[in-house]
Amino acid sequence: MLRESFIVWMMSAFAIVAVSALLGGLFLLIVGVMAWQEAGRRRRPHEPAYVITDAIRFAGEGLDPEVRERLGPVGIKRIIEWSTFYLQGLADKAAARSGITVVAGGEYHAVEFIHKELATRHIEYSKADIRAVLSQEAAYLVSIGVVGDPVSEAELA
Repeated sequence: MLRESFIVWMMSAFAIVAVSALLGGLFLLIVGVMAWQEAGRRRRPHEPAYVITDAIRFAGEGLDPEVRERLGPVGIKRIIEWSTFYLQGLADKAAARSGITVVAGGEYHAVEFIHKELATRHIEYSKADIRAVLSQEAAYLVSIGVVGDPVSEAELA
């Protein structure tokens, strides 16, 4: 009788160890699979994103000190915001159907549009300063990888 109870006790202890080892192995397997999936997600490149505050900061840092002083942070922000508004208007489906090409970087029509919009609000910036900010905005777009091939003046006409 004592011998039988000892065998039962040994089997239950073995069963506990075996079940614990099995559950531990299963836990490690799940953790390993989760780590593998997360590593796969991080390998994919992130999609480029235009962040207006980053564009404003980038443009401000790249401008000549004289232009940056004349415009100040508020002027740079205004120009970038109006440029964004202008480019969004060109990118809509109606503009695309009309054959309008969206060009970043101080294209003549963009400068004229922004200059006119600011003037209607009694804000005067020179077209050269607007063009300088738009040029820096285009450099920002290039830096995040969202700009296509350069356009020649003949293609704009």
